[in-house]
Amino acid sequence: MAPSKRRKTSAAAQPISGNASSGVQTRRSASAQGDLPDAPDADLADEPEELMCPITRAVFRDPVMVFDSGHTYERSAVLAHFRLNGAKDPLTRRALSSAKVLTNWTVRQIVQAWLDKHPDLTPDGWDSRELLE
Repeated sequence: MAPSKRRKTSAAAQPISGNASSGVQTRRSASAQGDLPDAPDADLADEPEELMCPITRAVFRDPVMVFDSGHTYERSAVLAHFRLNGAKDPLTRRALSSAKVLTNWTVRQIVQAWLDKHPDLTPDGWDSRELLE
């Protein structure tokens, strides 16, 4: 059997998930739908989930990686978490041998590239389009 070819879908044909009791409808992300990256809606200026801190739910402005776990968070959020909870990873709650964090330069570069691609957009919660030093 020959492999099937995936095709792009139009915005009108994209699946919509809804909650019957609340009447709320939302478009599922391209990654959730399994659409190809060059699908029509793949270039929306919506803030990409993968560029958001799992603690703040905002686009990274000063992303750091927790040395022991390798997870990336917003610096101020993870340091506040450590002050309140000790050296535990915010996602896994596992004890860390150190609360050391390192700037995640790769994520910083990806955020900057996304900002450059969307010059008229300021991410939610940001007072300017500048990454923090």
